[in-house]
Amino acid sequence: MRPHQSGPKAALSRIGRAKLSLRQLTYFLATANHESVLRASETLNVSSASISTAIAQIEEFLQTQLFIRRHARGLVLTSAGQDLAAHARNILLHAREIEAVAQRGPFRAVGRINVGCLATIAPYLIPLVLRDLQEKQSYAGNWVMTE
Repeated sequence: MRPHQSGPKAALSRIGRAKLSLRQLTYFLATANHESVLRASETLNVSSASISTAIAQIEEFLQTQLFIRRHARGLVLTSAGQDLAAHARNILLHAREIEAVAQRGPFRAVGRINVGCLATIAPYLIPLVLRDLQEKQSYAGNWVMTE
């Protein structure tokens, strides 16, 4: 692990090469919750090496130690690890919320929709467009036709 660099430039350089993934955060949190790489790997159905690698990558990125190994008590979070655990929980919660929204169905247009068309083809095209909007987007807005 490289010595910790501080200051805005160091933080920006780490952000520019951010490679943290939701998987790494999941592995980290499981390890923190179980206080054991082995138990985390069993819970997540992955190898202990995968868990250890993910934690090492996070530590390298953050340039700080996240766990202290205590033989009798297993792994214990450092203060930096405790901070990361709180943020990781929120990030993973928000990721689950995004997945839930996406599973509910297609995103819908919200607000006013303006449709313009040449007067010569409007009688043929506009009814098709409006029907499509009503069927696919469940749009039940007010229709105003002008010439």
